[in-house]
Amino acid sequence: MAQRALTDSFALHSDLSRRLPWQVSRDEQADEVQAELADRRATYPRLIQRERMSREEADRHLAIWQAITDDHIRDRAWRKIVGTPGAFYPPTPAHSFAIDWETRVRELRRELALRRNLYAKRIASPTSQLTADVARRKLEALDAVHYRYWCDLFGFCDGAQDATQDLARHAHVIAAAVEHATPDWERLTQDDGHAAHVGDYARSQMNAWQIARRIVDQVRQGGSATTLVTRAQLGRLSLLIDAALERAIDTALADRRYEWRVAQLLPLARWLERLAYAEAAIWPAPIHQPRIAA
Repeated sequence: MAQRALTDSFALHSDLSRRLPWQVSRDEQADEVQAELADRRATYPRLIQRERMSREEADRHLAIWQAITDDHIRDRAWRKIVGTPGAFYPPTPAHSFAIDWETRVRELRRELALRRNLYAKRIASPTSQLTADVARRKLEALDAVHYRYWCDLFGFCDGAQDATQDLARHAHVIAAAVEHATPDWERLTQDDGHAAHVGDYARSQMNAWQIARRIVDQVRQGGSATTLVTRAQLGRLSLLIDAALERAIDTALADRRYEWRVAQLLPLARWLERLAYAEAAIWPAPIHQPRIAA
């Protein structure tokens, strides 16, 4: 059975949490995922013995949490050596390749949903040893882990290469942007009293983002963008994505919770600018550098 698509509707902040996701240190996040993996390793054998969980299910969840833990172990090691001459990002263990980014996100959401429902009941129970402070810290840490995967797209790139070259990441960002904007585009294209040019503009936006996705897929397969669009069209497309980035920056400046949209769009905008510039000297000046949200 097909799984439901991941969307932005999942809450990024638990009700019990006080700190926002970006206020939790990476070391605290790493400690939490390692503790979760250790707890599952200790608990699963008893669940299997009592036939409350199959060995296959246990192995699957352990593999996912191992992959999540490996991500954080490599990140922690990298932060210790970054800036050292000859330093390189630790390689990804072979077994982690079997667990894709979406599977990691789904598992984190599953655990967060469980904790958000269970922790409040355990805190209220006189027989539970879970305190409100411990529950809050654990929720805040896992909120931050999920935020880093979902919003910062942690796991798409090992860090060994420039993120602007990560085409799988770009394809995901485009798909997410289209899904987010489609309801508004469809509303504007309907005959509901809007001027005709408004609907035409919405349709052009839909078409442009779809073309951007096709260009990313074409380049991923080793092809050239100019087999799909002209050099001039590529330049205009780059400017359109850059305009979307500028709007995201304005939103983030007003509300920091939306900074992650800037973080996702910025590498895509820069990649398209470089691609357009490589195809033709569209701009006589150096490539435009978008503003960065403060």
